[in-house]
Amino acid sequence: MGNKAPRTQEINEQDWAEEVLRRRAEELARLHAISLEITASHSLPDLLQIIVKRAARLLNAPGGSLWLCDQERQEVTIHAESYPLKKDYTGVKVKIGEGAAGVVAQTGKPLIIDDYRVWPGRASIFEQDQPYSAVLSVPLLWQGQVIGVLQVLDDINLRRFTETDLELLTLFANQSTIAIENARLVEREEKRVAQLELLRQTSLSLTASLDLSEVLDRILECTLNLLAGANNGHIFLYHPESGSRLTFGAALWPDGRRGQPVAEPRPEGLTYTVARLGEPILVPDMRTHPLYTSAPSSWTGSIFSLPLKIGERVVGVMNVSHTKPGGFSESDLQVLRLFGDQAAIAIENARLYQEAATERRHLSLLYDMGRELAPSLDADEILQRAAQLTSRALGGTYGKAYLFLPEENRLYLRGVSGYSEEQFNILRELSVFDLGEGLAGWVALNRQPLLLSDVQQDARWKHVPGCDEEVHSAIVATILQGERLLGVFTLLHHEVAAFTPDHLDLLQAICQQVGLTLSNVERYQQVQTLVDLLATEQKRLENLVERLPVGVLLLDANYQMEVVNSFGREILSLLGAGGLNERLVQLGPHTIDDLVNGDHESLPVEILIEEPAKMMLEVEILSLGVERAQWVVMMRDVTQERQNQARIQMQERLATVGQLAAGIAHDFNNIMAAILVYTDLLKKDLEFVPTGRERLTIIQQQVQRAASLIRQILDFSRRSVMEQSTLDMLPFIKELDKLLARVLPETIRVELTYQPDTYLVNADPARLQQVFMNLAVNARDAMPEGGTLRFALNRLRLQTKDNPPAPYLTPGEWAAVTVSDTGTGIVPKAMPHIFEPFFTTKPAGQGTGLGLAQAYGIIKQHDGYIDVQSKPGTGTSFTIYLPALPSPEVAVSPEQESYPAEGMGETILVVEDDEVTRTAMQALLEAQNYRVITAGDGGEALNIFEQNPDGIALLVSDVVMPKMGGVALYRILRDRWPQVKMLLVTGHPLQEENQTLLEENQVCWMQKPFSVPEFCQAVKVLLDGNGRLI
Repeated sequence: MGNKAPRTQEINEQDWAEEVLRRRAEELARLHAISLEITASHSLPDLLQIIVKRAARLLNAPGGSLWLCDQERQEVTIHAESYPLKKDYTGVKVKIGEGAAGVVAQTGKPLIIDDYRVWPGRASIFEQDQPYSAVLSVPLLWQGQVIGVLQVLDDINLRRFTETDLELLTLFANQSTIAIENARLVEREEKRVAQLELLRQTSLSLTASLDLSEVLDRILECTLNLLAGANNGHIFLYHPESGSRLTFGAALWPDGRRGQPVAEPRPEGLTYTVARLGEPILVPDMRTHPLYTSAPSSWTGSIFSLPLKIGERVVGVMNVSHTKPGGFSESDLQVLRLFGDQAAIAIENARLYQEAATERRHLSLLYDMGRELAPSLDADEILQRAAQLTSRALGGTYGKAYLFLPEENRLYLRGVSGYSEEQFNILRELSVFDLGEGLAGWVALNRQPLLLSDVQQDARWKHVPGCDEEVHSAIVATILQGERLLGVFTLLHHEVAAFTPDHLDLLQAICQQVGLTLSNVERYQQVQTLVDLLATEQKRLENLVERLPVGVLLLDANYQMEVVNSFGREILSLLGAGGLNERLVQLGPHTIDDLVNGDHESLPVEILIEEPAKMMLEVEILSLGVERAQWVVMMRDVTQERQNQARIQMQERLATVGQLAAGIAHDFNNIMAAILVYTDLLKKDLEFVPTGRERLTIIQQQVQRAASLIRQILDFSRRSVMEQSTLDMLPFIKELDKLLARVLPETIRVELTYQPDTYLVNADPARLQQVFMNLAVNARDAMPEGGTLRFALNRLRLQTKDNPPAPYLTPGEWAAVTVSDTGTGIVPKAMPHIFEPFFTTKPAGQGTGLGLAQAYGIIKQHDGYIDVQSKPGTGTSFTIYLPALPSPEVAVSPEQESYPAEGMGETILVVEDDEVTRTAMQALLEAQNYRVITAGDGGEALNIFEQNPDGIALLVSDVVMPKMGGVALYRILRDRWPQVKMLLVTGHPLQEENQTLLEENQVCWMQKPFSVPEFCQAVKVLLDGNGRLI
């Protein structure tokens, strides 16, 4: 009895253990059976639902749920549930870390909740519907990562989950995780196989057509079939050869809609970026991607942009959008990449085929057009025919062809299509455009074609009432020849957007053909013009050769004369050497063989013809150097040339004589100065007999003639000194009448015209008289039958803005004297030479050619100008311009005072290198009661003056002397003794600076030879200080 209770307890514990083992065995059996069931082949959605149900059955619970994790979005989503709820929670999402499933997904650890209703971490989404209270959640772990959460739900009033339940559910979750991953793998593989099969079928379908539009549509259809959930697809074609431009190709939506793109590609947007880089870009979420920062807020979801490439060359870009962010899987992207390669090849093939077909159509059209236009050689007819053919070929309603006229820089309508004759006439009148005006003018100015969908919306469109009311579409292109504008072609259509870029390309090709035809017409016209010019030129050359003042003969290889001009025939006649088509054997003393073979060392050779008049010929023979031997013989009359050479040689001798005469003028003047001094002194000798005095007078007269001759020689050499003073040209010209009466015949009438004014100039009257005498003599010789010699006097006042009558005149006041005749005039070829020394148009022996040269030199010495106008057969006018002086209130020429010749013992220093002249001047001055000191040159005189500057009243010095001349002496003395008095005498042509010093009246001077009274008066004037040389 005592052992009965413990025994009973042992039996009860054993029964309990057996019961536990039995239950455990049953649970494991159910787990095994369930595991076998879930590992069977199932689709993933079915499998997930089976797992939820079997998990609930495994724990004898009413239901449960299965969540899958999205680690990228940090979310868990219910994919399967089995609980008698009023609401279906499939697809509900919570953040990882939210609710029981979120916590398990976050921690990776199981969770037992006895009462979910009071659990602080519950999810808000289940607040209004919580029929359950007990929750058992375990993670689905795969390779250390939580891929989901399995939950079993029960009512707390019925049970609480235990650790045993947790262990059992964890084992089942592990089996379920393997089954899920296997199902996913199978599903991915099946999807991949399906995609590959679809890709294969799609690739095959792309080859069914070569029409580009159909190919693009088919590519988008296949793309949407490959990608479940795709929202739309777009294809843009890429043109790197034309500025990396994208053009729209096609767009497709899942419901079959086609149309324009959602938006045009932006230069910095997704499509252009992919095109430039050649790499695909995935935009998981358009709301957060930097390429879509400026996109509309309505743009949501994801988008994949794929370059369509042939090798490394991008031919287009395909954009596929998805309604959901992250809607593309890696397998989707891989399939798209594979399909993109096939799509690029299909697009390229279709484009090449389209280009080839278009090219064939273009070539056929251009060939037909060229054949139609070629026969015409009229530009208007070509443009009219081109307008008709182009409108017919491109389906245009109207056509207009404009011709550009560069000389007017305008476009003119020359050809139309689709218009009536009345409309054409209206258009021709109104459709004349400057460059930049209207559509045609704009295209012509900018050299850019135009494609317009509706011209009525374009400000450049020029509407012509009654002709263009129904016009909308337009394509416009230039007609060019290289870079040169020939015209413009405009094709119009009554519908909006009737033309495509292909139409514009074809129009440009047609314009090239028209341009080629027009340029051919121009070339033909140019060739025809050249032919006419060549014919004219040949005729002109024949006439030129015929009229050449040179004899020309053209000989063949046998010396037969093929061409002989007029002068050649004349010479052949004089030489008796035959004529045209005869064989030339000899010219004068020379045989043709000698001339051809160069037996004469020097060519040309000279031939003298004695009769009927003496003629000197130069003969030269030259080979033409062409394929067949030909020779040109040129015979030139050099008779006049030889005479001119002789004349030139004579003029050169005269020039040499002039230089020689100028060189010895100084010595002659010294000699004559001494003679004049001594003759004057002899005449004062009272003991001299009257007969001797008469002879001395004759000597004085001859010396004066010799002095005059020397002055003429100095004028000839332009080395004379000007004695300028204020001169009124009006009385001066009037006085010329008396002088001209001695040189002009009665048949020549002299006239003088002038305006009331004063004409004061600074001039040498004698030199100006010489100028007008030279002009009058020339006028006389030009009027052998008589005529009129007219003098016209004017005063010019030129301002800076005035247009001077002669280009070299400067602003200021000028006195102008025009000397005109009614003679024969001067031939044009002689005009450039008339002022050259020794140039004359007069017959030999009737002129020296120095008159106009002397006149020119004298006028230039007066700082003036001389101009000439002449017309053969009408007469010649010479106009002389001299600087005018201001008009004084009273212009009176003071009379020279008469000074007594005797001195009062003043000391005079005479400086002269010629001893005879020095002695004569000393004797003359001493005879006049002066004390005389002499010096042989300027240096000696300077030394003497330095010793007694106050005692010497006057220096009389020659200008040209050895060592130091008179001018140099004067300058030294003037610098040191500014009040020095000095008289310079010269008989030598002066150097330029010395001549300028004397002409500018800066020093007193006299020209040798001089008379005793002139010399004595000059000395007295200087000593008295009352003036200068008179």
